[in-house]
Amino acid sequence: MPTLLTDPRSGGTAKSSGVKVDQSVAQTWSQVRDDSTPTNWLIASFDGTSKTDVTVVASGSGAWKSGCSPMQRGRASMYKNGVLNVLEGCDREIEMKPGLTESMI
Repeated sequence: MPTLLTDPRSGGTAKSSGVKVDQSVAQTWSQVRDDSTPTNWLIASFDGTSKTDVTVVASGSGAWKSGCSPMQRGRASMYKNGVLNVLEGCDREIEMKPGLTESMI
């Protein structure tokens, strides 16, 4: 089932974003939020064979490095709300820069 562009729980109007987020995204996000697991980050992206199916492409603990083309960033921004709607709890968008630390956030 496609996720929503605007979450109706917040009073928004349900609109299809066209993106389908795999259950692994929500499951990995639960691990990120759980202090008893070492996982503290995840990267969700298109599964490589589709322009609408999003899955976890990487997760782990500690620092990470990732880069993508301007075209990939633009496409991802169109589907961002669809992914954020499946994340339970608080979430925040953080502009990633080289050398960024948790204390700087």
